[in-house]
Amino acid sequence: MNIKPDIKVSIIIPTYNREEVLCQTIDLALKQDYPSYEVIVVDQTKKHSSSTEKYLKQVKDRIRYFKLDRPNIPTARNLGVR
Repeated sequence: MNIKPDIKVSIIIPTYNREEVLCQTIDLALKQDYPSYEVIVVDQTKKHSSSTEKYLKQVKDRIRYFKLDRPNIPTARNLGVR
């Protein structure tokens, strides 16, 4: 497969109440070696643990972060695609 590096790839992570899994998923996504990608997190969690909040602050400049007030997976997916 021949993938052109000028094609931008979006990694969309809709999440709800997934503390450790969210941090691990973002970490793995940010380690990709593809030259042109973005990580989009659509978060539906009301309140994160302090360790998750700390991690999200650490990576805030490397991801696009959106917060939804009410959990709704189709809405989260659609927001990430938009």
